[in-house]
Amino acid sequence: MVTDFGDIYLFQKKEKKVTSKKKWLVVITLVLLFGMTITGCNNNQIDRQLNGTWTVTMEGNEIEMTFQNGNFEQSSVHRMAGGGSAARGTYTANNGILTIKPTHFMYFGTAAADFGGESGKWYTIEENEYFEIYQMYMSQPQNYTITGSTLIITQTIFGENITSMYTKK
Repeated sequence: MVTDFGDIYLFQKKEKKVTSKKKWLVVITLVLLFGMTITGCNNNQIDRQLNGTWTVTMEGNEIEMTFQNGNFEQSSVHRMAGGGSAARGTYTANNGILTIKPTHFMYFGTAAADFGGESGKWYTIEENEYFEIYQMYMSQPQNYTITGSTLIITQTIFGENITSMYTKK
């Protein structure tokens, strides 16, 4: 009789192990499918040629844009004024159209005092009214082309086309 219980116990233990393994297999499969789905979606919307840091100097502003697989960070420093701004967030780039979605902004130096913020502190759009204007400007779809180490971005601001030529660092 003990042997029978032993056999039943061993059978139940094996069944629990199999069930447990199946659960983990299902969980791992779902995680992998979710990851591939998200990655697959992003890959269709990201031009990997943009990856890296690009710089330009315009009207006394040194602008640096870093793109990395759907994330961006931008800084603009005006050496004469002793201040500047920065933004970070996400972007999509496909078929020559770049769309930037800023999520955080920062002012530093004299610009922080001018716009009512703490120098060097990241703010969300909701935390500072000036960033809403900046976001509207940055979120406009922009045409872009990449030739060698040159990134050319053309955007329309207040009805005027502005073209910027960035160089890859």
